[in-house]
Amino acid sequence: MNVETDDLDKLSQDIFSERQISHSVYCSRCGYNLRMLPYIGRCPECGNEYNARPAVRNGIYVSTDLSFPSVELICVVFFLGWAGLWLITGVRPVIPWKVTFGAAFLLAGVISGYLFFQRLWRYLHFLWVARHIEYDED
Repeated sequence: MNVETDDLDKLSQDIFSERQISHSVYCSRCGYNLRMLPYIGRCPECGNEYNARPAVRNGIYVSTDLSFPSVELICVVFFLGWAGLWLITGVRPVIPWKVTFGAAFLLAGVISGYLFFQRLWRYLHFLWVARHIEYDED
């Protein structure tokens, strides 16, 4: 009899759905303390789905997520700076390789900017959650 990984996941989910969280774990959306609730469920405060199993940790606040997206910011400045330089110097007279590189770097800068603002939003959200969490005196 072979046991598939999906079967093991379902079994572990069934086991953890009946167990209660014995330590302070916080909702990633509102910062509600999920202690004494099942390992898998919904936050009673905001309705956010969470899975606090040690191997999964989805939908719960993890303080290690707090890092400013500095790498993405450096990429945005680098790509958009070079794109601007190549596009400005490659337009009059038209120098095809500069316009091509400028367009490619402009695209890379836009993608980096999108990733930067996504990570920045997540960073600010976790700062807000961390500020609103009332840590228990255990």
